[in-house]
Amino acid sequence: NDAIYSDNGRVLRGGSLSNDGLSLSAASGRLNNGPASEAYFIGFRVASLTAVPEPSTWASAMGLTMLVFGVMVRRGRRTL
Repeated sequence: NDAIYSDNGRVLRGGSLSNDGLSLSAASGRLNNGPASEAYFIGFRVASLTAVPEPSTWASAMGLTMLVFGVMVRRGRRTL
């Protein structure tokens, strides 16, 4: 994630804790630091574009489906 900037500098991309939200994408956020520099806010992050639903989401969806199905069956059995 770093590229050679000069003989004694590296380009860090991807934003950090001290950057604002506009520079968090890998293409726009760039810092210049020495190769041996260390800081608590420099590192890597894992990002995902797809959301993974929690198990409770699936349970809620299944419960709602069963409730709707039960109401539909019950309404179908009514006679006037």
